[in-house]
Amino acid sequence: MFSLGDHGSTYGGNPLTCAVGYAVVKHIVDQDVAGNARQMGQRLLSGLEALKSKFDFVAEARAVGCWWPWSLREIWLTGCCRTV
Repeated sequence: MFSLGDHGSTYGGNPLTCAVGYAVVKHIVDQDVAGNARQMGQRLLSGLEALKSKFDFVAEARAVGCWWPWSLREIWLTGCCRTV
């Protein structure tokens, strides 16, 4: 049986999981993952805005980091999407 503080227990501070967690956080900080997501989000938003001006069924394009929702016009949804 493991007791509180033993390696391998839920609350024991398992050395392997601590090392993995540290490596992940270090990579996120060292490689500026959040900054890259912000930069790619802006790049993507520019592309979405270009598509919005090209296709009339796109009502709105937004981006937050690498999350990019589109709003489609209802006329397109009722005429096209339901048949697909």
